Amino acid sequence: MTTREPQHSTNRAGKKSLERVHVVTKKMKPSEQLLLKCKEDWIVHLAQALAFSFLMTLVSLAYILLPIYSAFLGTMNTQMQLLFTVRLEEFFPSPLSTQVTQVFSRALVIFSQASPLAKLGTLLLAVLLGSNLFSLMEACFDVIYHLPPRPFLRRHIVALGMLALGCDRTYLDTLSSSRFSTWQHSR
Repeated sequence: MTTREPQHSTNRAGKKSLERVHVVTKKMKPSEQLLLKCKEDWIVHLAQALAFSFLMTLVSLAYILLPIYSAFLGTMNTQMQLLFTVRLEEFFPSPLSTQVTQVFSRALVIFSQASPLAKLGTLLLAVLLGSNLFSLMEACFDVIYHLPPRPFLRRHIVALGMLALGCDRTYLDTLSSSRFSTWQHSR
């Protein structure tokens, strides 16, 4: 009988502490509830993963667009190449603009001298890294909206399509802005 009394008193103490927790949670402000939810949620981890994946996608997007720009710049005359370089310098902030144009021109030279197998390997790796951003975005939306994830293959096919659309859009934006600048300067 003596063994049951302490269990009974611990149950009572457990109920009292549980009641206190409920009282404290009732008195919490909405901002405190949000902070508690953020602390216990994966928001920060998902944001970090998306930021890292976005940076990797920017690098891989540059690798994917490099042969396109290489072919495009090879067909342009010297004035058009110079105008493209100037537009590239204007796109970035002034402390970075000269370094970016130097890196871009050096990468074009290195890429043009690379073997076809190295070019193919670089492009495949860039496509893989670039499509991971869109796959990760879909996984994050699945977590946020409590949806079951799509099968692996379908998710990555959609991600490759989104990457292709992003590359096309970037290429067309750059092409149209350089053509517009040429047209504007010729007037």
